[in-house]
Amino acid sequence: MKKTLPPLKGLLGCAFAGTIYTFGLAPLALWPLSILGMAVLCFTLVKNPGESIHAFIFGLCLFGTGASWVFVSIHVYGYTSVPMAALLTACFVIGLAIVFWLPFYLYSRFLHIQPIQHLLAFPCCWVLGEWSRSWFLTGFPWLYAGYAGIDTWLAGWAPVFGVWGLSFFMSLSATALALLVGYSGQRKNGDKISTTVFFDRRSILCLVILAPYSTGVALSRIEWTHASTDSTAIKSTVIQANIPQEKKWVPAYREPIKTLYTQLTAPFWGDELIIWPEAAIPQIYNEALPWLTSMHHRAETSKSVILTGIPSAWPGSAGYIYHNSIVGLGIHAPALDHQQQGAIYHKQRMVPFGEYLPLETLLRGLIDFFSLPVAQFSSGPANQSLLDIGNQLTAAPFICYEIVYPDLVANATRNADLMVTISNDSWFGKSWGPLQHLQMARMRALENGRYLIRGTNNGVSAFIDPKGNILAKTDQFVEATLTRNVYAMRGDTPYQNWKSWPVLLFSGLALLGLLVKQNCFYSQQKA
Repeated sequence: MKKTLPPLKGLLGCAFAGTIYTFGLAPLALWPLSILGMAVLCFTLVKNPGESIHAFIFGLCLFGTGASWVFVSIHVYGYTSVPMAALLTACFVIGLAIVFWLPFYLYSRFLHIQPIQHLLAFPCCWVLGEWSRSWFLTGFPWLYAGYAGIDTWLAGWAPVFGVWGLSFFMSLSATALALLVGYSGQRKNGDKISTTVFFDRRSILCLVILAPYSTGVALSRIEWTHASTDSTAIKSTVIQANIPQEKKWVPAYREPIKTLYTQLTAPFWGDELIIWPEAAIPQIYNEALPWLTSMHHRAETSKSVILTGIPSAWPGSAGYIYHNSIVGLGIHAPALDHQQQGAIYHKQRMVPFGEYLPLETLLRGLIDFFSLPVAQFSSGPANQSLLDIGNQLTAAPFICYEIVYPDLVANATRNADLMVTISNDSWFGKSWGPLQHLQMARMRALENGRYLIRGTNNGVSAFIDPKGNILAKTDQFVEATLTRNVYAMRGDTPYQNWKSWPVLLFSGLALLGLLVKQNCFYSQQKA
């Protein structure tokens, strides 16, 4: 495959590819477009060895279309002017594009390999790039290729290798497609390539594309987990109050909001589990204790359990420590200890600029967005207890952003009967963000083989089965309640046991092997 791609054509092609890649994810979910986008990037990198600017352009358009919804929260709820919000959003997108580009810079700079070897190198580089985005600067684990595969035959791989396994197979398919096009182009251009070699290569590449999908079908028929034989259906209700974000934290609306939750919950007393969303109560936990205690007694009398989000504050050595928390009412009286087993959970993964402010001494006060009062939460401790939901059952709790971290969820869910995630996606308005968030929650249910209940302030609230299918969901921006039966699940998926390590180790070792082989070849040439 010769270097014949004109520079401008390659850059425009990658801009187009990065844009259509996001169309394969929620809400459009046109998954072949994600593969096509990756294939164009791979084709361009192979055609232009040593040049990685194409990956930066791809990443710029990827995050420009797929993550620019942060503009809504910065402008509308961060009280920032349109020009400043646009500038901050652009900086955010450019920063993500740089993180996306860096692995491909190393890929183009140090790997000078035969085209067929890209079949291994490109997927490994793609997966390691996604992994790096999960932790660099606290991480932004969004827009992974694997999420596009949740409604394909590849979904059977999710309980085995997780979303990064699906990302590997999606990018493998894209690489094979790019090489197919490249070899066909060689043939048409009259390059010297024998008919036997051409058809052998094409057969191998077609097999590489088809094999993961056909194997995924077989894997999807395996029941990795099973409903507990000693538990009945757990009747559960989600309360979606649809509180406008601009009113939520106004003191005058505090009591009306609590009254609204009381009224919406009243018809469902007696349901085993009732879910309120993230920060449903716009009051510090300690200040709301009298009201929470009355709700606890009502739930206890009705044999119900309420799980609600609420901010909390606890004495520390240097003043109060604030947490974004979930508390359980109906079994345990409202917790007086911030680590009371089974009764309270504190969010571990904070959202930068939303729940805490990086470089606070430099940024706070610079503009209104950096002075929001919510940007002062602390991370909860690791290995917190599961929440008790009655009948000796437990739920693994996750607040908003946490559900997008695959290994965090797998660690917490192994001993849980079901999963509960609560969120307040009002911050993102009518953008794609909330629907992308829902798609990622579906993947977590599939990876861990558990029912997942998702409660949000303004949608989309949903019940998701252990196969990642949505059983029922609410519309967005409406006041709603949703009731379904869920079941306690037993057993572990392979992914819960080994998490992302097999995919990451294989990817790292494969790239290292290619690099060593390349260096040995050059050493022999010099000798």
